[in-house]
Amino acid sequence: MFESFLFAAILIGSVLALSFLTLVFSMRDQRRRRLLLGIQLLQAGRVLLTHIQQHRGQTIARHSGISSSLQQLDILRHQVVIDMRHMSGLDEWLADNEDWQGITRHWASLSARGRELRPEDSFSQHSRLIVALIELFESIARHHGLANSQRYLDTWSNWRDYLKLGEMVGQCRALGVQVFTSVHRDERSRQVNLLNTHLSALEQMLQSSGFLDQLSEKEQTQLLRFVTNLRAQLAMPEPNLSVMGYYQEATDAIEIVYQRFDSEMRNLHRRLVG
Repeated sequence: MFESFLFAAILIGSVLALSFLTLVFSMRDQRRRRLLLGIQLLQAGRVLLTHIQQHRGQTIARHSGISSSLQQLDILRHQVVIDMRHMSGLDEWLADNEDWQGITRHWASLSARGRELRPEDSFSQHSRLIVALIELFESIARHHGLANSQRYLDTWSNWRDYLKLGEMVGQCRALGVQVFTSVHRDERSRQVNLLNTHLSALEQMLQSSGFLDQLSEKEQTQLLRFVTNLRAQLAMPEPNLSVMGYYQEATDAIEIVYQRFDSEMRNLHRRLVG
């Protein structure tokens, strides 16, 4: 009788232990999938961010009379819509998120009436949209567990910094296009002062302790060279660099930053699946 009771107790205990372990592993697997989805959304979001930044720069170029940007603008406008649909399809939580819906509405309005806006207003509207998108990335990271785990805090800090740095270079790219195409002295003087303010902020970011630790010496040199070369161009009565040549130099600088962001995402992915 006692042996039967003991056997039953052991059996029940084993079943409960197995059920508990199954629950633990299931919760761990769900958390892992949630983290991986967060990474996927951030990677897709970075692509969207890049296309909106390019649309901002190309819009400024169009306002400045560079007709070659018209076709590129149409391509970028279509690509942004595709990017947004892709992100919405990845995650039901994101599709229903009020901030995300506000971003998509903002883009729909901006792309519809963009040609009617003055360059200053277009720059402002694009930049506000980009700031909102970067803030949404942080909400995505928090919701999917990338921001509340000690294991990923170092990566959390790094990729956020890269997004902010990339946007600072992106703003300099758009403002620089205005400067290089401005024909009115007073207008150009005002634009040069604004761009120099952005360059000072960019230089301060690059020389901060955080970026000195994160960026390689080669990357720091390349980005600081971009700042130095642009300042030299701004000091000239007649810059000797074409507007599209400048646009490409700025794009190369942005690419340096976003390559580091992409590397952070790949490293984080490896840590999750390894």
